[in-house]
Amino acid sequence: MAKDNIKIVKLSKQFTLDGQEYKELQFDFTKLTARDFFRAEREARSHGEITPNIKWGLTYQCVIAVFACLQPIKYEDIENLPSFRDVDKITALASDFLLEI
Repeated sequence: MAKDNIKIVKLSKQFTLDGQEYKELQFDFTKLTARDFFRAEREARSHGEITPNIKWGLTYQCVIAVFACLQPIKYEDIENLPSFRDVDKITALASDFLLEI
């Protein structure tokens, strides 16, 4: 894993997950596999994503970000972050990645 592949989101409000406090989340979108491509759509649809072009769906972008995250988070953890801005920054990273491919 090359360090320049790592994208960091500094959280405006830290959150605690399983006793660990996080002030930032790190993402490596290059670690995603073909299996993740298909799993992400299934998971996004199970969370109610109905966007015809799945790449544009915020839920899908959130799931992609979860799969790329180097910390052990789940979709529900992103959904429960205390700051709207943090979720927006995270989904923007995923969107940027999806627009590159």
